[in-house]
Amino acid sequence: GLPFVNRYINEYGDPFSYFVYRVSKRDPFFLKDMKRQFLDRISYEDHECCVFNMTDEKNLPLIELCATGSIINKDWFKQRIPELESEPHLIPHIFYLLKSKELVLFKDDILLHYSADSWSGYSKKLKWRIKNNIFFQKHAGAGGFSGRPNGSKLFKLRKYLFLPYCFGVLPLLLDTVRLIVKKRDIRFYKHFCYAMYTSGYILAYQVLKLFGFSPDFLSYDGSKKIQ
Repeated sequence: GLPFVNRYINEYGDPFSYFVYRVSKRDPFFLKDMKRQFLDRISYEDHECCVFNMTDEKNLPLIELCATGSIINKDWFKQRIPELESEPHLIPHIFYLLKSKELVLFKDDILLHYSADSWSGYSKKLKWRIKNNIFFQKHAGAGGFSGRPNGSKLFKLRKYLFLPYCFGVLPLLLDTVRLIVKKRDIRFYKHFCYAMYTSGYILAYQVLKLFGFSPDFLSYDGSKKIQ
């Protein structure tokens, strides 16, 4: 089977995204989590698919078009969202930019992304995401959480609660136990470790930014300096 770290990435991406959105992207949990949060948004369901009408929903789930095997009609989108041509960081956020937001989940169309095979590889991805969302919000960060519409005022507050969630220990510990029980997989104890690592780097980078430190903008694998 695939390494656990790859399963975790397929489910939540990273601990921060888990804390903010609380929706697993992995079969069979994706549909269950969506129904738990957006049951009143279901407009149609049969044995093949489930359709959610999210048009007027403020607190949208994490739908990123640079992942999950997405395919788009480029010409159709260029006509309706012409700024995509000059602002490519908007491409991952296409779902949020649509006026009509119908989300169709197919029940037997499973896709797994082989993203990382070790903690070493995953930790580099985490640091890259954290650094970009803190220091490069107008560049790579704009294609991630920093550039994503974040819903209601209460929903926006969640990002500020992530550090108390982690450093308070007990909320993170309770969530870790809940994940272990829900997923029936003891390896989810690593959620605690991943979250503490993530929160540590968020705090460290925020302190460095406060004191005027600015790191190099690197490629996704960290091997090339971009600016």
